[in-house]
Amino acid sequence: MKYCPQCGVQAEDHVTFCPSCGYQFDGAQQWQAPRPSRPAQPVYDEQADVNQNRAYAILGYFGPLVLIPIFAAKDSPYARFHANQGLWVAIAYGAVVVLSIIISALLWRVWGLASLINWLLYVAVSVLAIIGVVNAAKGQKKELPVLGKLPKLLK
Repeated sequence: MKYCPQCGVQAEDHVTFCPSCGYQFDGAQQWQAPRPSRPAQPVYDEQADVNQNRAYAILGYFGPLVLIPIFAAKDSPYARFHANQGLWVAIAYGAVVVLSIIISALLWRVWGLASLINWLLYVAVSVLAIIGVVNAAKGQKKELPVLGKLPKLLK
């Protein structure tokens, strides 16, 4: 038994025409072995990804909980997008803590002004985190203002 060079259907050695596609076999050509078929590539379903990983994406904006989507949903582009942004929010919170200490040390005589500046910094980062949570809950992949333009930390 050989295989048709055009459609790959198996046929007996003595046939002149392929029983499937009608390809005419001439004596000078050799019948070919079947071509190995490629395994079908899985199709990425964005809506299914959003539905399955929405909770992970939301958790990414709660400080150290950003580690949950990083490790639990590492194959999800949706959770990875929000984990990247959540990681920047966590870094921004850390920077605000350091700035708060510095501002308090420099403006210790004007304690009210130092407290106001520190409070505004915390509110600004908290607003970014809230925007991220809302976007993740809605199933949207929107970049955060300011932090969204920073390079991705996760591949």
